[in-house]
Amino acid sequence: MTTSNNYMDNKKLFTKSRTIEEYRYRMVIYAIQNNISSAAREFKTDRKTVRFWLKKYQEAKPSAKSYEDELNSLKNLSRKNQYHPNKLPVEIVEKIIQFRGNSKIGARTIKVCLGLDCSYKTIHKKLKQQEKVGKPIKKYHKKRDMSEKRKKYLPMVKLQTDVKYLTDIPNLSKGILLQNFPKYQITVRDYKAGFSFIGFSYYKDSTNVGIFIAYVLYCLVSAGIDISKIHFQSDWGSEFRNKQKKNGLSFYEQILVNHNVKYVFNPVCRPTFNSDVESFHGRIEEEFYSFDDFDDLDSFMQKAWMYMIYYNGFRKNRNKDNKSPIQILKEHNCKNLNRLVTFPPIIVDYYIKDIEMIKKGGEFKWSPLIIFIKLFLSTKSFIIRFILINLINI
Repeated sequence: MTTSNNYMDNKKLFTKSRTIEEYRYRMVIYAIQNNISSAAREFKTDRKTVRFWLKKYQEAKPSAKSYEDELNSLKNLSRKNQYHPNKLPVEIVEKIIQFRGNSKIGARTIKVCLGLDCSYKTIHKKLKQQEKVGKPIKKYHKKRDMSEKRKKYLPMVKLQTDVKYLTDIPNLSKGILLQNFPKYQITVRDYKAGFSFIGFSYYKDSTNVGIFIAYVLYCLVSAGIDISKIHFQSDWGSEFRNKQKKNGLSFYEQILVNHNVKYVFNPVCRPTFNSDVESFHGRIEEEFYSFDDFDDLDSFMQKAWMYMIYYNGFRKNRNKDNKSPIQILKEHNCKNLNRLVTFPPIIVDYYIKDIEMIKKGGEFKWSPLIIFIKLFLSTKSFIIRFILINLINI
Protein backbone atom coordinates (compact mmCIF):
# COMPACT_ATOMS: atom_id res chain seq x y z
CA MET A 1 0.00 0.00 0.00
CA THR A 2 1.45 3.37 -1.02
CA THR A 3 1.20 6.61 0.94
CA SER A 4 0.38 9.99 -0.58
CA ASN A 5 2.69 12.98 -0.54
CA ASN A 6 2.95 14.63 2.87
CA TYR A 7 4.51 18.06 2.50
CA MET A 8 4.98 18.69 6.21
CA ASP A 9 6.90 15.40 6.61
CA ASN A 10 9.02 16.18 3.57
CA LYS A 11 9.71 19.67 4.82
CA LYS A 12 11.45 18.24 7.89
CA LEU A 13 14.02 16.63 5.60
CA PHE A 14 15.07 20.02 4.18
CA THR A 15 17.66 22.35 5.66
CA LYS A 16 18.74 25.85 4.66
CA SER A 17 21.58 24.41 2.57
CA ARG A 18 19.46 21.80 0.79
CA THR A 19 17.07 22.30 -2.10
CA ILE A 20 14.24 20.27 -3.58
CA GLU A 21 16.70 18.87 -6.15
CA GLU A 22 18.95 17.53 -3.39
CA TYR A 23 15.93 15.95 -1.76
CA ARG A 24 15.06 14.19 -5.02
CA TYR A 25 18.69 13.19 -5.54
CA ARG A 26 18.82 11.48 -2.17
CA MET A 27 15.50 9.76 -2.93
CA VAL A 28 16.78 8.46 -6.27
CA ILE A 29 20.06 7.18 -4.77
CA TYR A 30 18.11 5.45 -2.01
CA ALA A 31 15.91 3.77 -4.65
CA ILE A 32 18.98 2.55 -6.57
CA GLN A 33 20.61 1.16 -3.42
CA ASN A 34 17.39 -0.48 -2.16
CA ASN A 35 14.22 -0.48 -4.26
CA ILE A 36 11.40 1.82 -5.36
CA SER A 37 8.96 0.71 -2.65
CA SER A 38 11.48 1.27 0.14
CA ALA A 39 12.29 4.74 -1.22
CA ALA A 40 8.60 5.64 -1.34
CA ARG A 41 8.15 4.66 2.30
CA GLU A 42 11.33 6.39 3.43
CA PHE A 43 10.60 9.69 1.67
CA LYS A 44 6.83 9.72 2.39
CA THR A 45 5.67 9.64 -1.24
CA ASP A 46 4.31 7.11 -3.74
CA ARG A 47 6.11 4.71 -6.09
CA LYS A 48 4.95 6.58 -9.19
CA THR A 49 6.80 9.72 -8.06
CA VAL A 50 9.96 7.76 -7.23
CA ARG A 51 9.84 5.96 -10.60
CA PHE A 52 9.36 9.29 -12.46
CA TRP A 53 12.44 10.99 -10.95
CA LEU A 54 14.51 7.78 -11.16
CA LYS A 55 13.87 7.60 -14.91
CA LYS A 56 14.87 11.30 -15.41
CA TYR A 57 18.04 10.73 -13.39
CA GLN A 58 19.02 7.62 -15.37
CA GLU A 59 18.42 9.41 -18.70
CA ALA A 60 20.69 12.31 -17.72
CA LYS A 61 23.34 10.22 -15.91
CA PRO A 62 25.45 9.24 -18.98
CA SER A 63 25.90 12.85 -20.12
CA ALA A 64 26.32 14.33 -16.62
CA LYS A 65 29.89 15.45 -15.95
CA SER A 66 29.47 16.68 -12.38
CA TYR A 67 27.27 16.59 -9.35
CA GLU A 68 25.63 19.88 -10.41
CA ASP A 69 24.61 18.37 -13.73
CA GLU A 70 22.92 15.49 -11.91
CA LEU A 71 21.00 17.94 -9.73
CA ASN A 72 19.93 20.00 -12.76
CA SER A 73 18.34 16.90 -14.27
CA LEU A 74 15.99 16.76 -11.27
CA LYS A 75 14.65 20.32 -11.66
CA ASN A 76 11.05 21.07 -12.58
CA LEU A 77 10.59 21.78 -16.28
CA SER A 78 8.81 24.91 -17.46
CA ARG A 79 5.15 24.44 -18.36
CA LYS A 80 5.19 27.31 -20.80
CA ASN A 81 3.88 26.64 -24.33
CA GLN A 82 2.49 23.24 -23.34
CA TYR A 83 -0.74 22.15 -24.94
CA HIS A 84 -3.84 22.41 -22.77
CA PRO A 85 -7.20 21.34 -24.20
CA ASN A 86 -9.05 24.00 -22.15
CA LYS A 87 -6.61 26.77 -22.95
CA LEU A 88 -8.21 30.11 -23.87
CA PRO A 89 -7.99 30.74 -27.63
CA VAL A 90 -5.53 33.37 -28.80
CA GLU A 91 -8.35 35.37 -30.41
CA ILE A 92 -10.18 35.68 -27.09
CA VAL A 93 -6.98 36.72 -25.28
CA GLU A 94 -6.30 39.43 -27.87
CA LYS A 95 -9.88 40.62 -27.53
CA ILE A 96 -9.49 40.88 -23.74
CA ILE A 97 -6.22 42.79 -24.02
CA GLN A 98 -7.64 45.16 -26.63
CA PHE A 99 -10.75 45.83 -24.54
CA ARG A 100 -8.65 46.51 -21.44
CA GLY A 101 -6.26 48.89 -23.20
CA ASN A 102 -4.63 51.32 -20.78
CA SER A 103 -7.66 51.47 -18.50
CA LYS A 104 -8.20 49.91 -15.06
CA ILE A 105 -11.28 47.87 -16.06
CA GLY A 106 -11.50 44.74 -13.91
CA ALA A 107 -11.85 41.11 -14.98
CA ARG A 108 -15.48 40.87 -13.85
CA THR A 109 -16.47 43.86 -15.98
CA ILE A 110 -14.61 42.48 -18.99
CA LYS A 111 -16.36 39.13 -18.61
CA VAL A 112 -19.80 40.77 -18.58
CA CYS A 113 -19.12 43.26 -21.39
CA LEU A 114 -17.59 40.70 -23.76
CA GLY A 115 -19.98 37.89 -22.77
CA LEU A 116 -17.19 35.39 -22.15
CA ASP A 117 -17.74 31.86 -20.82
CA CYS A 118 -14.42 31.63 -18.98
CA SER A 119 -14.09 32.64 -15.34
CA TYR A 120 -12.98 36.10 -14.26
CA LYS A 121 -9.95 34.46 -12.62
CA THR A 122 -8.80 33.25 -16.04
CA ILE A 123 -9.27 36.74 -17.48
CA HIS A 124 -7.27 38.25 -14.62
CA LYS A 125 -4.53 35.67 -15.19
CA LYS A 126 -4.26 36.60 -18.88
CA LEU A 127 -4.11 40.30 -18.00
CA LYS A 128 -1.36 39.59 -15.50
CA GLN A 129 0.62 37.57 -18.06
CA GLN A 130 0.46 40.53 -20.45
CA GLU A 131 1.62 42.86 -17.64
CA LYS A 132 -1.67 44.73 -17.67
CA VAL A 133 -2.13 44.38 -13.90
CA GLY A 134 0.06 46.66 -11.79
CA LYS A 135 0.34 47.30 -8.11
CA PRO A 136 -2.70 48.98 -6.50
CA ILE A 137 -2.44 52.74 -6.19
CA LYS A 138 -1.94 53.74 -2.56
CA LYS A 139 -3.56 56.76 -0.98
CA TYR A 140 -0.25 58.57 -0.55
CA HIS A 141 0.42 58.05 -4.29
CA LYS A 142 -2.84 59.85 -5.08
CA LYS A 143 -1.93 62.68 -2.70
CA ARG A 144 1.45 63.04 -4.33
CA ASP A 145 -0.11 63.11 -7.80
CA MET A 146 -2.65 65.73 -6.70
CA SER A 147 0.15 67.84 -5.20
CA GLU A 148 1.94 67.82 -8.55
CA LYS A 149 -1.29 68.77 -10.31
CA ARG A 150 -1.96 71.56 -7.80
CA LYS A 151 1.43 73.14 -8.57
CA LYS A 152 0.19 73.98 -12.07
CA TYR A 153 -2.59 76.22 -10.71
CA LEU A 154 -2.29 79.89 -9.83
CA PRO A 155 -3.55 81.16 -6.45
CA MET A 156 -7.02 82.65 -6.21
CA VAL A 157 -8.18 80.98 -9.41
CA LYS A 158 -10.00 77.89 -8.17
CA LEU A 159 -12.00 78.26 -4.94
CA GLN A 160 -13.81 75.30 -3.38
CA THR A 161 -16.80 75.90 -1.12
CA ASP A 162 -18.72 73.65 1.23
CA VAL A 163 -20.82 73.64 4.43
CA LYS A 164 -19.74 71.89 7.64
CA TYR A 165 -22.14 70.76 10.38
CA LEU A 166 -21.18 71.98 13.88
CA THR A 167 -23.97 70.13 15.69
CA ASP A 168 -21.96 66.92 16.06
CA ILE A 169 -18.98 68.52 17.86
CA PRO A 170 -19.12 67.94 21.67
CA ASN A 171 -17.36 71.22 22.58
CA LEU A 172 -20.01 73.23 20.70
CA SER A 173 -23.13 71.26 21.65
CA LYS A 174 -23.74 73.21 24.88
CA GLY A 175 -23.22 76.55 23.14
CA ILE A 176 -25.61 75.62 20.32
CA LEU A 177 -28.35 74.57 22.77
CA LEU A 178 -28.02 77.31 25.41
CA GLN A 179 -25.96 80.21 24.04
CA ASN A 180 -27.23 80.58 20.48
CA PHE A 181 -24.04 79.40 18.77
CA PRO A 182 -24.39 78.95 14.96
CA LYS A 183 -25.04 75.43 13.67
CA TYR A 184 -23.15 75.55 10.39
CA GLN A 185 -19.80 76.69 9.05
CA ILE A 186 -19.54 77.92 5.46
CA THR A 187 -16.06 77.54 3.98
CA VAL A 188 -14.33 78.89 0.89
CA ARG A 189 -10.79 77.61 0.28
CA ASP A 190 -8.25 78.42 -2.40
CA TYR A 191 -7.11 75.24 -4.14
CA LYS A 192 -3.54 76.37 -4.76
CA ALA A 193 -2.47 78.14 -1.57
CA GLY A 194 -5.00 76.74 0.89
CA PHE A 195 -6.06 80.24 1.97
CA SER A 196 -9.47 79.90 3.61
CA PHE A 197 -12.47 82.03 4.56
CA ILE A 198 -15.09 80.86 7.03
CA GLY A 199 -18.51 82.13 8.03
CA PHE A 200 -21.25 80.86 10.32
CA SER A 201 -24.99 80.51 9.93
CA TYR A 202 -28.03 79.20 11.78
CA TYR A 203 -29.64 77.81 8.63
CA LYS A 204 -28.19 75.83 5.76
CA ASP A 205 -29.78 77.39 2.73
CA SER A 206 -28.82 79.13 -0.46
CA THR A 207 -29.54 82.59 0.95
CA ASN A 208 -26.95 82.31 3.71
CA VAL A 209 -24.39 80.73 1.39
CA GLY A 210 -24.99 83.48 -1.17
CA ILE A 211 -24.47 86.21 1.43
CA PHE A 212 -21.20 84.65 2.53
CA ILE A 213 -20.00 84.32 -1.09
CA ALA A 214 -20.76 88.02 -1.55
CA TYR A 215 -18.67 88.72 1.57
CA VAL A 216 -15.75 86.65 0.23
CA LEU A 217 -15.89 88.47 -3.11
CA TYR A 218 -15.89 91.78 -1.21
CA CYS A 219 -12.78 90.66 0.70
CA LEU A 220 -11.00 89.65 -2.50
CA VAL A 221 -11.84 92.89 -4.31
CA SER A 222 -10.75 94.95 -1.26
CA ALA A 223 -7.39 93.16 -1.34
CA GLY A 224 -6.95 94.03 -5.02
CA ILE A 225 -7.55 90.52 -6.43
CA ASP A 226 -9.09 90.24 -9.89
CA ILE A 227 -12.24 88.14 -9.37
CA SER A 228 -12.89 87.83 -13.10
CA LYS A 229 -10.21 85.10 -13.28
CA ILE A 230 -11.55 82.91 -10.48
CA HIS A 231 -14.20 80.22 -10.47
CA PHE A 232 -16.05 78.55 -7.59
CA GLN A 233 -16.54 74.81 -7.21
CA SER A 234 -19.16 73.14 -5.01
CA ASP A 235 -21.24 70.01 -4.67
CA TRP A 236 -24.87 69.58 -5.72
CA GLY A 237 -26.43 70.44 -2.35
CA SER A 238 -29.62 72.46 -2.16
CA GLU A 239 -27.64 75.29 -0.53
CA PHE A 240 -25.76 75.74 -3.82
CA ARG A 241 -28.26 74.82 -6.50
CA ASN A 242 -31.98 75.41 -6.84
CA LYS A 243 -33.50 71.95 -7.38
CA GLN A 244 -37.15 73.04 -7.30
CA LYS A 245 -37.18 75.42 -10.25
CA LYS A 246 -36.07 73.98 -13.56
CA ASN A 247 -34.51 77.13 -14.97
CA GLY A 248 -34.18 79.23 -11.83
CA LEU A 249 -30.93 80.08 -10.10
CA SER A 250 -30.20 79.77 -6.41
CA PHE A 251 -29.12 82.87 -4.49
CA TYR A 252 -25.57 81.46 -4.47
CA GLU A 253 -25.64 81.29 -8.28
CA GLN A 254 -27.24 84.73 -8.58
CA ILE A 255 -24.45 86.36 -6.57
CA LEU A 256 -21.76 84.78 -8.78
CA VAL A 257 -23.61 85.69 -12.00
CA ASN A 258 -24.07 89.30 -10.82
CA HIS A 259 -20.32 89.57 -10.22
CA ASN A 260 -19.48 87.83 -13.54
CA VAL A 261 -17.75 85.00 -11.69
CA LYS A 262 -17.76 81.49 -13.12
CA TYR A 263 -18.83 78.44 -11.10
CA VAL A 264 -18.92 74.67 -11.59
CA PHE A 265 -20.44 71.72 -9.72
CA ASN A 266 -18.69 68.49 -8.85
CA PRO A 267 -19.47 65.43 -10.98
CA VAL A 268 -22.31 63.35 -9.60
CA CYS A 269 -21.27 60.77 -6.96
CA ARG A 270 -17.69 62.06 -6.87
CA PRO A 271 -17.19 63.47 -3.34
CA THR A 272 -13.39 63.41 -3.71
CA PHE A 273 -13.61 66.46 -5.97
CA ASN A 274 -14.23 68.50 -2.81
CA SER A 275 -11.48 66.80 -0.82
CA ASP A 276 -9.36 69.95 -0.45
CA VAL A 277 -12.00 71.91 1.47
CA GLU A 278 -13.02 68.76 3.36
CA SER A 279 -9.44 68.37 4.60
CA PHE A 280 -9.66 71.89 6.05
CA HIS A 281 -12.84 70.89 7.88
CA GLY A 282 -10.94 68.05 9.51
CA ARG A 283 -8.08 70.35 10.55
CA ILE A 284 -10.25 73.08 12.08
CA GLU A 285 -12.28 70.56 14.07
CA GLU A 286 -9.15 68.85 15.38
CA GLU A 287 -7.11 71.99 16.11
CA PHE A 288 -9.83 74.46 17.13
CA TYR A 289 -13.37 73.22 17.82
CA SER A 290 -12.33 70.11 19.76
CA PHE A 291 -9.35 71.80 21.41
CA ASP A 292 -10.65 75.09 22.84
CA ASP A 293 -13.46 76.05 25.25
CA PHE A 294 -15.92 78.84 24.49
CA ASP A 295 -17.63 80.96 27.18
CA ASP A 296 -20.04 82.87 24.97
CA LEU A 297 -20.72 83.77 21.35
CA ASP A 298 -18.38 86.80 21.34
CA SER A 299 -15.53 84.66 22.68
CA PHE A 300 -16.28 82.02 20.06
CA MET A 301 -16.15 84.52 17.19
CA GLN A 302 -12.94 86.17 18.44
CA LYS A 303 -11.16 82.82 18.84
CA ALA A 304 -12.39 81.71 15.43
CA TRP A 305 -10.92 84.88 13.94
CA MET A 306 -7.60 84.29 15.70
CA TYR A 307 -7.47 80.70 14.46
CA MET A 308 -8.04 81.81 10.86
CA ILE A 309 -5.25 84.40 11.18
CA TYR A 310 -2.99 81.66 12.50
CA TYR A 311 -4.07 79.18 9.81
CA ASN A 312 -3.73 81.55 6.86
CA GLY A 313 -0.70 83.46 8.08
CA PHE A 314 1.47 81.11 10.10
CA ARG A 315 0.43 77.46 9.91
CA LYS A 316 2.57 75.47 7.47
CA ASN A 317 0.98 72.79 5.34
CA ARG A 318 3.02 69.63 4.70
CA ASN A 319 1.13 68.87 1.46
CA LYS A 320 2.08 72.30 0.11
CA ASP A 321 5.88 72.04 0.45
CA ASN A 322 5.69 72.93 4.17
CA LYS A 323 4.57 76.50 3.45
CA SER A 324 1.78 78.62 4.89
CA PRO A 325 -0.93 80.03 2.57
CA ILE A 326 0.54 83.52 2.89
CA GLN A 327 4.00 82.29 1.88
CA ILE A 328 2.55 80.75 -1.28
CA LEU A 329 0.67 83.96 -2.10
CA LYS A 330 3.88 85.95 -1.57
CA GLU A 331 5.72 83.75 -4.07
CA HIS A 332 3.11 84.72 -6.68
CA ASN A 333 3.45 88.46 -5.93
CA CYS A 334 0.02 88.86 -4.37
CA LYS A 335 -0.38 92.24 -2.63
CA ASN A 336 -2.34 93.54 0.39
CA LEU A 337 -1.83 90.23 2.21
CA ASN A 338 -2.04 91.78 5.67
CA ARG A 339 -5.45 93.18 4.76
CA LEU A 340 -6.58 89.84 3.30
CA VAL A 341 -5.59 87.93 6.46
CA THR A 342 -7.42 90.27 8.85
CA PHE A 343 -10.89 89.79 7.40
CA PRO A 344 -12.81 88.13 10.26
CA PRO A 345 -15.44 85.38 10.07
CA ILE A 346 -19.02 86.64 10.09
CA ILE A 347 -22.42 85.31 11.06
CA VAL A 348 -24.23 85.65 7.76
CA ASP A 349 -27.72 85.68 9.30
CA TYR A 350 -27.02 89.20 10.59
CA TYR A 351 -26.91 90.44 7.00
CA ILE A 352 -30.30 89.13 5.91
CA LYS A 353 -31.66 92.66 6.31
CA ASP A 354 -29.19 93.86 3.67
CA ILE A 355 -30.06 91.18 1.14
CA GLU A 356 -31.45 93.63 -1.43
CA MET A 357 -28.26 95.67 -1.25
CA ILE A 358 -26.19 92.49 -1.58
CA LYS A 359 -28.16 91.42 -4.66
CA LYS A 360 -27.22 94.69 -6.35
CA GLY A 361 -23.54 94.21 -5.54
CA GLY A 362 -23.32 96.73 -2.67
CA GLU A 363 -20.55 96.67 -0.09
CA PHE A 364 -20.86 95.47 3.50
CA LYS A 365 -21.29 98.27 6.03
CA TRP A 366 -18.50 97.55 8.45
CA SER A 367 -14.75 98.04 8.75
CA PRO A 368 -12.45 95.16 9.68
CA LEU A 369 -9.88 97.70 10.93
CA ILE A 370 -12.25 98.86 13.71
CA ILE A 371 -12.88 95.26 14.81
CA PHE A 372 -9.12 94.63 14.64
CA ILE A 373 -8.33 97.55 17.00
CA LYS A 374 -11.13 96.65 19.42
CA LEU A 375 -9.93 93.06 19.67
CA PHE A 376 -6.32 94.15 20.27
CA LEU A 377 -7.33 96.51 23.09
CA SER A 378 -9.75 94.09 24.77
CA THR A 379 -7.68 90.89 24.70
CA LYS A 380 -5.35 89.95 27.54
CA SER A 381 -3.90 86.92 25.77
CA PHE A 382 -0.18 87.21 24.96
CA ILE A 383 -0.56 84.71 22.08
CA ILE A 384 -3.35 86.72 20.44
CA ARG A 385 -1.36 89.96 20.82
CA PHE A 386 1.69 88.25 19.34
CA ILE A 387 -0.32 87.10 16.30
CA LEU A 388 -1.85 90.53 15.79
CA ILE A 389 1.50 92.33 16.04
CA ASN A 390 3.19 89.88 13.63
CA LEU A 391 0.56 90.63 10.99
CA ILE A 392 2.57 93.77 10.25
CA ASN A 393 5.40 91.59 8.91
CA ILE A 394 3.13 89.73 6.47
